[in-house]
Amino acid sequence: MNLTTDARGSGRNAMGATIVAATLLFSDLAFGQTSDLYQRVLADPSNVQLTIQYAEQARNRGDYEAAISAYERLLLYNPNLPNLKYELGQLYFELESYPAARSYFEAVIATPNVAPGLQEGARNYIVEIDRRLSPTRIRGYVHGGVRYQTNANAGAASDLIRLGGSNSKIDPTLKARADWNSYGLLNFDFAQDLGTGGREDVFEANLSSYYAKQFEISRVNLGAAEVQVGPRLTLFSETMIGVSGKVYGIANGFTLGDDPYLRTFGGGASARWKMSPLLIMESAFEYRGRKYYNSEDYPSAADQSGDLYTFSFAAGGLVTGQTRWFVRTGYEWNNSGFDFWSYQRPFADIGLSSPVAIPWIYRAWLFTVYAGGSAQDFHRPDPSVDAATKRADREWHVGMNVDADLTSTLGLKANVAFQKNDSNLTGFGYQNFAVSFGPTLRF
Repeated sequence: MNLTTDARGSGRNAMGATIVAATLLFSDLAFGQTSDLYQRVLADPSNVQLTIQYAEQARNRGDYEAAISAYERLLLYNPNLPNLKYELGQLYFELESYPAARSYFEAVIATPNVAPGLQEGARNYIVEIDRRLSPTRIRGYVHGGVRYQTNANAGAASDLIRLGGSNSKIDPTLKARADWNSYGLLNFDFAQDLGTGGREDVFEANLSSYYAKQFEISRVNLGAAEVQVGPRLTLFSETMIGVSGKVYGIANGFTLGDDPYLRTFGGGASARWKMSPLLIMESAFEYRGRKYYNSEDYPSAADQSGDLYTFSFAAGGLVTGQTRWFVRTGYEWNNSGFDFWSYQRPFADIGLSSPVAIPWIYRAWLFTVYAGGSAQDFHRPDPSVDAATKRADREWHVGMNVDADLTSTLGLKANVAFQKNDSNLTGFGYQNFAVSFGPTLRF
C-alpha cells in the first residue's frame, strides 16, 4: 500500500477537512433549527404537528431523550395517539429501556381499531424484548439461494501466467469461468447469563456453516463450519458503562472441491465499549493455527499451513434518522512454513445501512451499501513463479445487500457485488461480478 504523500494525497486531505467542516456546520445549523423549534413547542405545547416535527428532528440527530420528552408531553394533551405510543416504544427499545418500551407496545395492542400492521409490529417488539430479558437467549438465521458469478473459479484475467521467471501461456482451466451455484448458510447464536448479581456477564457460543455447490465447476464447491465459544464479562463497572471483554476459542473446517482443505484451532480476546445504544466500538485479537490438506485438485495446498494473527477494530453508529454507519479495519500477519506463502495484509471495510418503509406490508426493508479493500504483501518470492519478485496484491470490492422482511420470521435477501484483485505478477490478477438471491428464516 502506497502511504507516501503527494499532490493527490494533499488534495484528499483538503477534501477530508472540507467534509469535516461541512459536517460540523450542518450539525450547528441543525441544532440551531431544533433550538428555535423547541422554543416554539414550549410556547404552544399542544400543537401536534409542531411537536412531532421537533421530535423527528431530535430523533434524526440521535437525541432520543429529547424525542421521548416531546412525545410524552404531547400524550399528556392527547392520550389517544397509538402511533406516538408506538414511536415511544421504539425509542425506549433503542435505549434498551425494555420495561418502558413494553408498556407502550402493550398500550398500542390494547387500543381499539388500531391499524393491524401497528399491532403486529408491537407484538413482534414484545417477543424480542422477552427474548432479550431471558437468562437464556437463542437466535438463529438461515439463508439459501442461487448465485451467478462471472468468475466463479477466481481465474486469471490474463492469458499469461508467470512461471519460472518468464511468462507462459495459461492453462485454459485456470482462466476465468462463469458459473451458477446453489448455497445455504446457517448461523446460530446462544447466550446464557452467568448470574453474577446485576452484571451483564454471559457465556456466548456461535456456530456458523456454509455450503455452495457449483453447477459446472465442481472443483470450487465450498463448505465451511466454524464455532466460537467463551464468556463475555463486564469490565470497569464501577467507573464506566457499557464496557465488556471476551475471551473465546475458535475451531473451524473447510472443504474445497468436496475434499478436506483446511482446519483451524485458535482463540481470541476482544474488548467492546458500548458508549451508547447508538455508538459501539470493539477491538479484537485472534490467533488461528491453520493446517491445509493436499487433494487431487489442490496437490500443494499443504504448503500454506502456518499461523495467522489478526488485529481488528470495528465501530458503528448513527448518521441520521435510522441510517447507520459501520467500519472494520485491521491487520493480518500470516506465517507459513514456506516463506513465499507468508504475508502481511492490512484491510478495511466501510458501509451504510438504512431501512426503507414498505407501507403495504407495514415493514421496513434494510438496504446496505459497502466497500473495502486490502493490500497483501508476501515475504519471499516463490521460486516456481519468479525467484526475483515478491508477490504483492491489491484487492478492492463494492456491493449492496437488500434484506426484505415479509413476516416477522420470513424474508428475502439479495446481494450484488464486484471484486477486483490487481497483482504485480502476471496471472494472479482477477475480477468477479456476483449476484445472489434467496429466502431467509429467522428464529
